[in-house]
Amino acid sequence: MRAPVAIFVLALGGAAGAGPLADAALLAELSRAYDGETLAKAAASADPRDRHAAAQCAARLRDPRALAWLLPMLKDPVGPVRRNAIFALGQIGTAEVVLPLRETLGTLAAADLPFALDALGKTKDFRVTSDLARHLRHEDHLVRGRAGLALARSGDIAATQDVFAALAIEETPDVRWRLVYAMWILLRERARREGRQVAAPAEWTAKLRESVGEGIFDGIREAAATDERIFAIRALGQIEGQRAFLADRFGDHDARTVVEALRATAKPYDKETASKAAFLLGNHDDVLVREEALEHLAAGGADAAELVQLFGATQDPRIFARAQVALAAAGREPMPFPEGTADDLREETEWRIAAHLQTRMPATLPRTVRGQVAAAEACGQERVPPAKATEILGDLLKAEDFAVRSTAISSLAARGAKEQVPAIIAAARAAKEMDVRIEAATALGALGAMDPWLVEAANDPEPAVRAAARAALAKLGQPLPPGPPLSGFRLHGHDAMGVRDAADALRGARLVLETTKGTITIRLFPDDAPAHCVNLAALAGEGFYDGLTWHRVVADFVIQGGCPRGDGSGNGGVVLPDEIGQRPYVRGTVGMPKGNDDTGGCQIFITHLPTPHLDGRYTVFGQVVEGFAVVDAIRIGDRIVKARVLRAGE
Repeated sequence: MRAPVAIFVLALGGAAGAGPLADAALLAELSRAYDGETLAKAAASADPRDRHAAAQCAARLRDPRALAWLLPMLKDPVGPVRRNAIFALGQIGTAEVVLPLRETLGTLAAADLPFALDALGKTKDFRVTSDLARHLRHEDHLVRGRAGLALARSGDIAATQDVFAALAIEETPDVRWRLVYAMWILLRERARREGRQVAAPAEWTAKLRESVGEGIFDGIREAAATDERIFAIRALGQIEGQRAFLADRFGDHDARTVVEALRATAKPYDKETASKAAFLLGNHDDVLVREEALEHLAAGGADAAELVQLFGATQDPRIFARAQVALAAAGREPMPFPEGTADDLREETEWRIAAHLQTRMPATLPRTVRGQVAAAEACGQERVPPAKATEILGDLLKAEDFAVRSTAISSLAARGAKEQVPAIIAAARAAKEMDVRIEAATALGALGAMDPWLVEAANDPEPAVRAAARAALAKLGQPLPPGPPLSGFRLHGHDAMGVRDAADALRGARLVLETTKGTITIRLFPDDAPAHCVNLAALAGEGFYDGLTWHRVVADFVIQGGCPRGDGSGNGGVVLPDEIGQRPYVRGTVGMPKGNDDTGGCQIFITHLPTPHLDGRYTVFGQVVEGFAVVDAIRIGDRIVKARVLRAGE
């Protein structure tokens, strides 16, 4: 697979910065403030590095005003600049970019075509389906693969036949998994629209079953075969009549395959299949399989409650707690907690049960943060009486923890509690944490409540708060105030240019994570994401990550860690702007978790397999080069023992 941004850096002679114009583009990018006059000058500069910086800024700001100077860059004589402009048009994705992109398809070189196909897929304009489908037969395998992913992004279910026809004759593994992925996405969309599993031609299911059954285990092909097998199981899960075939995969030696088969057969509920899932819940040695077996049974509701009760009591405390919530959701009384259950897990579970069974509403507010967050979430559910929910949420608005207050605001909005608007505004004004201000702005928009605080928030120092406030004002039909002036950007004592210089010093650097399961080595991408890499290196140098947990593990998706709170809501005191580029999420890609745009911080996630739905949406700032088996072995509660950055040559 090509590494587009690495090619950009080499072709442009190192860092993107070339002078004042490139510096101004970087400042606008990091400060999230559109500076049209300066960016237009950079786009017209004789220096390709200035033009590259302008296009990159356009991609990250996604401001449609950039189209006036971005569209002419489709004819830029320098390939890397031209491809960066194409990527930026896809990130903006408005209707105005469709025709210019379509017109370029007949003139672009093979190196440019994948970028144009990606961009067209992001527009979700069905007029481009025939253009994308035609490129499924292109002689260049990179173009064929990207055409398949672009069709998946387009959401046009009519393209499923084109994708299958290409899959039937495709022999390149790196293209095959992309086509099978596209089959899954398009079949899922069709099933969603029809409200049931899809009736598919026999040749489709035969080809997908063939992909599931392939066993190629040599080098690079092994990873491609694994990806293809997983996506084929997901695709078969959307097709009617495949339950027995998929249930047979419960006995596979590969836990990832078992997890996918459990997910694929969870709905509609089937007693025989559920019995097999229950056996896994009580007997499989991998906690990820047991968790997925529980989710499979929970989807059966009351029909599967006896199986949950039979096997759920035999597991570790976390699975036991989730089983109790599943029983409550099925209308059954949960089992007593075992001795020694931690207070925070007990309180969290009690309130999640209360969201389903009013008779189990705790008499007092929880004392732990986990319990308070769960209480706030529970009171956003309709089953909790409105008066009681509003009373509890009003109390939780005064909690010390920002995650509790944020969740309480969100739940008040969900309950339509307009009488709590003054309390929400008071909480927003008092909050130092942007999470509370973001939720408050969003809540005011949802509740139809205009307040002068929204105008103030529209110029908040944090870009994510500004975006939420401006969205709320637009929803309320209010005029938007002028944008904030371009301001300085500081990170660990560096201004924007200092961040760029510090990132230059990280070229060739590796992040080494010593974990309780082994060592993971990650190559950093400071040219792609300078702020993220500089922040990561600074925190690692301070010992920030040492001892922190991996708090989230989703099988066949990601592991996530580095949160100082251990619950996924901590940012380490830093808020980073998104630095989204063209690197795709493949197996072992390191990305930045976020709740909203421009809310990254100290955490990281690492992907188990390709995840194209993250491409162009989340910052990529590293890639695992050693320790893939360790990534696969990480489970919730495992720790980062030591994090250190090795510079080039070390």
